[in-house]
Amino acid sequence: MIHSSIYPKGSKAERRFSKVVSQLRPQTKILWWFTSWSVMSQTRWKRAESLTAASHMRSINWSFE
Repeated sequence: MIHSSIYPKGSKAERRFSKVVSQLRPQTKILWWFTSWSVMSQTRWKRAESLTAASHMRSINWSFE
């Protein structure tokens, strides 16, 4: 789980957090997971896009030389 890395194990904050997480509805958990996943894939996509753009520019420069 995520909260174990945020809070020291067995602390009051950790217990409170796990209680909140366990009280979340399944839809909320899925929504939260989907949001984090879409953000992750978006940044990965942007990085890949910039990489391909850079290599494309390099090939254009190469053809003009």
